[in-house]
Amino acid sequence: MAAGGCGIAPTQPEPDKTPPVVVTLSPVNGSQSADVNTNIVVGFSERIDRRSVTGTSFRVDGVTGTLRVDGSVVTLDPDSLQLETPYTVVLTTDIRDLVGNRLAAPMTWSFRTRARVMANAGQDTRRHPSSRPSSSSSR
Repeated sequence: MAAGGCGIAPTQPEPDKTPPVVVTLSPVNGSQSADVNTNIVVGFSERIDRRSVTGTSFRVDGVTGTLRVDGSVVTLDPDSLQLETPYTVVLTTDIRDLVGNRLAAPMTWSFRTRARVMANAGQDTRRHPSSRPSSSSSR
């Protein structure tokens, strides 16, 4: 009989053997009009070991930038993306979750930046005098 007299030996939880899975991508695969100021963001099914995310395990050829890991979200803030340019993002199996499970298979996806910068993209035009209605009347 086990200690305590109940006759049941304590069991250990099964170790986590589930690899992380990509659940969201931005820009989406096949996008033809990504903004040149966009971040490249991948959402995983579980928290990612920040030490496993490097310029080799998460890369966009020809692009440099800052990689950040926040729980299950990995973000590449590119130094710059060019107009009307195709980009391919590569994730390798070196990306791991917190217990060391690797991404099950490498993953790639592609997007293209738009042909031109959109006028006033990201600006609050309410602050600009040129966007205010005229106060003069045409009487």
